[in-house]
Amino acid sequence: MKLLLSISIAAFPLIVGQAHARASTKSETQVTAAKGPVQITLRVHKTTVKAEKSLWYKLELKNIGKKKILIEDRFYKDAWVIHENSKVQRRLYLEVTDPQGKLLKVRRVGAGQSTFDWEPKRGEMVPFSPEEQREFDAVVADLKKRGLTAQEQSIALSDWNSKNNDKKNMAELSDPAKQLWLPPGASTTTFAWAYTDPDEYADHSTDEIQIGDYTQLWSFKLAKPGTYCIRAIYNHASSKSHQKEMAARYQLYPEDWEVEVKTPCVKFTVRP
Repeated sequence: MKLLLSISIAAFPLIVGQAHARASTKSETQVTAAKGPVQITLRVHKTTVKAEKSLWYKLELKNIGKKKILIEDRFYKDAWVIHENSKVQRRLYLEVTDPQGKLLKVRRVGAGQSTFDWEPKRGEMVPFSPEEQREFDAVVADLKKRGLTAQEQSIALSDWNSKNNDKKNMAELSDPAKQLWLPPGASTTTFAWAYTDPDEYADHSTDEIQIGDYTQLWSFKLAKPGTYCIRAIYNHASSKSHQKEMAARYQLYPEDWEVEVKTPCVKFTVRP
């Protein structure tokens, strides 16, 4: 199973400022909120959709402060991050309420879709590094020496591979060169994305295609007609007690971007 963490890993020069180069459509609805150096903007393509179809959105995060800030999300690179964040209601995520004002539950899915730079494209294999190959060979030799059955060896090698992948994930996530630091005035945004693999999830509609450079809101099922509401939330704030403990134990203090920001709701209609 892939490790689902939301820490910035992309090289940002290709992304920063991208949102400013995009023209808004006439039907687009936009809301913005800010606190400290963090400003988030939610753009919705159209505010009327058919039941069982998807809303399409853009989500932008901008540094409006005077110092650079660390973006601890990879939403600008991996669309699945918004889905994962929405489940735990942390970091940068989306929240949708139904016609009765109740929060919609985020769709439950399998192992998740987050990807890392070192991972292969679908259908491709990534060879072991020389160090990984030596470690793998040593594990195989040890398993054979211990007289394990073929099934026991397979299970043990699968466990080793999972741990090895986690180790590569963490190495990538902790690489300073791949962390996204936004300078003052810069922004980063979600990108064009549509869920196009209906084989994995039988309830996904196959007739929805990409709409411009918007992202498909796949995480929430819009089943019943009525008026819904969507908003974006940036939540990196920690409790006062936690801040006090971190300061006392480790002399670590919250950064300017460790705040909570919520946009106003955008109302949209789901019709039969």
